[in-house]
Amino acid sequence: QQQQQQQQQQQQQQQQSLLTGQVLLTLEEGVEIRYVYDALNRLTKETIAPNSSAGYEASREYEYTLCSDTGQWAEQVLTDARKVKTRSVMDGLGRAILEERDHIDSNDLQAMCVIHTAQYNAWNNVQYETDYDWFDNQQLFAMQNTYTYDDWNQQSVIASDHGMQTHQYHDPIGSKEHNGPVQKTWVQSGDAEPLISGRSETWLNMFGKPDKIKSQDAAGKDLGSQTFLYDGIGRCTEQTDASDHKTQFSYDAWSRMVSTRLPDSSEAHREYEPFSTTELPTSLNVIHPDGITKTAAGKQTFDGLGRLTLAQAGQRVEHYEYEDGHRQIKTRKTAKGDDISYTYNLALTDQIVSSVSSTAPDDAARFEYDNVSARLISATNKQGKRTYAYDAHNQLTKETWEDLQGRTWQTLHRTSLQGRAMYRTDVEQKDVKNPVKGVVKGRSKGGVKNSVKGVETIYRYDTFGRLESAVQGNVEVTTRYDTLGQPCEMTTHDTVAGTSLVNRIEYDDQGQEVLRTQNAGNHPVRTLTQQWQPDGLMQSRHLQEADNPLLLEEFQYDARGRLSGVTYSGSNRPVHASGKAIINQTFIFDELDNMTLTTTRFDDVSNEAGFSTETAIFRYGKEGDPDSRDRCQLLGITYRPPRDTPHPTFSYDANGNQSADEHGNLLYYDSESRLVRTDKPTGEPINTYAY
Repeated sequence: QQQQQQQQQQQQQQQQSLLTGQVLLTLEEGVEIRYVYDALNRLTKETIAPNSSAGYEASREYEYTLCSDTGQWAEQVLTDARKVKTRSVMDGLGRAILEERDHIDSNDLQAMCVIHTAQYNAWNNVQYETDYDWFDNQQLFAMQNTYTYDDWNQQSVIASDHGMQTHQYHDPIGSKEHNGPVQKTWVQSGDAEPLISGRSETWLNMFGKPDKIKSQDAAGKDLGSQTFLYDGIGRCTEQTDASDHKTQFSYDAWSRMVSTRLPDSSEAHREYEPFSTTELPTSLNVIHPDGITKTAAGKQTFDGLGRLTLAQAGQRVEHYEYEDGHRQIKTRKTAKGDDISYTYNLALTDQIVSSVSSTAPDDAARFEYDNVSARLISATNKQGKRTYAYDAHNQLTKETWEDLQGRTWQTLHRTSLQGRAMYRTDVEQKDVKNPVKGVVKGRSKGGVKNSVKGVETIYRYDTFGRLESAVQGNVEVTTRYDTLGQPCEMTTHDTVAGTSLVNRIEYDDQGQEVLRTQNAGNHPVRTLTQQWQPDGLMQSRHLQEADNPLLLEEFQYDARGRLSGVTYSGSNRPVHASGKAIINQTFIFDELDNMTLTTTRFDDVSNEAGFSTETAIFRYGKEGDPDSRDRCQLLGITYRPPRDTPHPTFSYDANGNQSADEHGNLLYYDSESRLVRTDKPTGEPINTYAY
């Protein structure tokens, strides 16, 4: 019992100044962070893993400068672990009005370049804000937002420099319809007769939560609405969507959701660990619409530190073990019984996806990180090694893959300061020797794109920082935007063949695509028209060519928003397995979202009615089934009338991976459930996969 208590203790230490109470040191899971302050109790330095013998020490430093004369400005300088400085200039009220950063100009790494400016109005609100992007020692863009405020001093309009305006109107008094705060939002263009999109009106209650959300067209006419009910402490107990489907919620004494009653009367019920008031769910059960039948969908257990120790889905159970006092998984035992172990370097990272190494019975992977930035710099397993390089701003500049035969592939990246991709070069394997030259402290100089041979992609942007074109070889894709900032035209041009494909897009008042027109040179013009329901689900889709209907699809949905029916018409209807065009299809789902029945009606001139109907019945695992007890594992499909081919059946391994498909092909996986091989039923290989 004493050993178990020790295992469930997580050690945390903190050292504070006896004089000021400021935190001087924290120690958690063996990772130490030290803090240093000046005489004014301002943080001047924070260091992780100080005095580390392995070289993991990384510091962030702060410098403060006060002004003593007219025309001077107070400023703060932040120096990060990569020695990149960011200088913030403050006005008399301590507000940042200018930010600059170095390591941008490769000719002078110490030169400070402006990256952000801000101006304030008399009410201490930001009025103008400008972000600057840099590339190749030059300023690319200066993107400004202008902010307007209403009489309640609430932000009401955000206007971008390309004309788009985001409006948010807040009325704390309310209206005749609603005796409470009302909030109206929409987006509009800056034209004399502006386009308006995404208009909505929200009625708020005294908790500041929505009672009703109405979607509206550009003229303010209601299109649909959602309503919400709450209990006395502001927890939502009922939600009604635009199609009048109700979902109900209930909670325990600690405001954890314990049940969700769905529109089809099925209910998801959760239970939690009794020793904690936080959300540590131990079981999820689905109660069927009859109110009696219950299906266990999942199970979890936690230890005294709230760490997951067991996870069960269907009949598959996984176990997790931890180092004493640590929250990172040490060993994961799969449902098949394989142990996968992980090791960490907590001075660099604490994420499982970033473990220093992982070891499985049939594979081992090792990850290395930069000692200062903690960025991933290499990943190695039995297939080869990937390496990554970054600039001073921690942006990826190069990735390399080397296989076991010594063959090497490289991809070079050149990115703007704000993260916009500018160039990508996929280098041919035979050319990879020393392709990147002139790298100064991790920042590539100009002209890298001409130093190697390979497939290059060039990205260009408009004056507002939006992607305007992408060029790869002889193919160029350009994008135009409407006055609301939505992509309205995309052109793909082959400069060698001289051909172009133009797609034009139109949107409705809610920003949903309603028309796409495709023009491919001398080919007939194609259009795709889409209609939407008030709840945002697609109502119909109509494909035409030169005004001739090719395919009209009309959709229906059940109470839970699942597709329940499709009707097809036109000359290009989808084809049944028999090769005959389908007229319509219906779909039925159970309470676990499993498709249980489909009915397909298709053309059949041999039938007196002119059509035939096929029913497909889907069989899943169930309690007592020798093949599977998992209610969500598809075991077989039965067609009525029977097809010429046998009814498809499916099987799974202990980890829940499909081991045979509908054609009898065999599928094999490694211990981490990755597909590694597919064989024909006779055992003849089809494909192999490596990771």
